[in-house]
Amino acid sequence: MFVQALDLDTPDNVNKVLEQYDDVDATNDHAEAIAAVTEAGIFQGENGHFDEYGTISREQMATVLVEAYDLDKYDNGDDVDLNTDGIDASHVGNVQILANLGITNQTDGFDARGALYRDQFATFMYEMQKMIEGYAPGVDKEAPNISVDSDSTVNVDHDADFSIPKATAEDNRDGSVKVDTQITDSDGNKVDSIDTSEAGSYIVTYTAADEDGNKTATAITVNVSENEPDEDNEEEVDEVSFSNVSAEAVAPNKHALEYGNYMYEVTGTVSNVDKGEEIEFIFHSKKDEEDQDFTATVDADGDFDLSPALVEVEGAPDTVDVSYTDDNGETTEKNL
Repeated sequence: MFVQALDLDTPDNVNKVLEQYDDVDATNDHAEAIAAVTEAGIFQGENGHFDEYGTISREQMATVLVEAYDLDKYDNGDDVDLNTDGIDASHVGNVQILANLGITNQTDGFDARGALYRDQFATFMYEMQKMIEGYAPGVDKEAPNISVDSDSTVNVDHDADFSIPKATAEDNRDGSVKVDTQITDSDGNKVDSIDTSEAGSYIVTYTAADEDGNKTATAITVNVSENEPDEDNEEEVDEVSFSNVSAEAVAPNKHALEYGNYMYEVTGTVSNVDKGEEIEFIFHSKKDEEDQDFTATVDADGDFDLSPALVEVEGAPDTVDVSYTDDNGETTEKNL
């Protein structure tokens, strides 16, 4: 029956195949069939005997069917409840496969060592063929697993170079599968790339599918920051400072008449100011509460010289303010 069901070929070396048995030889009426199932590994006999007229037990038949039809490849490993009492350890795995595949429903008591009758054999063969014909190798419900080489949220500096993180996908049956990538902006519009010249938020979605149509997806968020200057990279401005500044009355001297004209010379040096920039001088007199101001330019060495300055105040000037104001309106002052 197995020879016909499996369409087994008769071995060329029947005599040699049957040498392992001491109760069967090439003169046997069923020699070719016995050699065929032996060559296929379906039957191997026991202790050198093929036992042509012996009975085969139900558990032995389970093993024969599993090995003859490679039934283990149809089993997904989800074991149904099976009472294994009385089943020999060498056969229990194969009986479990028959139960898992629905070829036997005798799971509460398999009668493992009971003799297999022709009607039972026919039922086994019928259920097995029905299972094989209805088997769908694509019945795979597990989707691929996607791995992204990135955190779920990525923050990117303004104008920074940025590449979409790579992703891979592995499937339980198909192995490595293709990963498709899609980028959408904060408005949900599809875009080709992430523009780091403009602040914004993007969603990068990765999808993968196996040959059975099981699809999975995962996504990351990419945030591009505002254009804020890096304080560490701001240009440092050298501080302006005065040194060796002096004001001297030239004529008349500081003991001049109470009301009159005064000639003053003011000299000094200012650092970190370009040639040609102006220094301002303000002369204060508490007596008449009036100020007079003058300017002088800075030379290439940073020196300046207000000489002479005609100060017309009532009484000698009490103070002189020397100052420089830069283009940003920042003023540096020296009081004399």
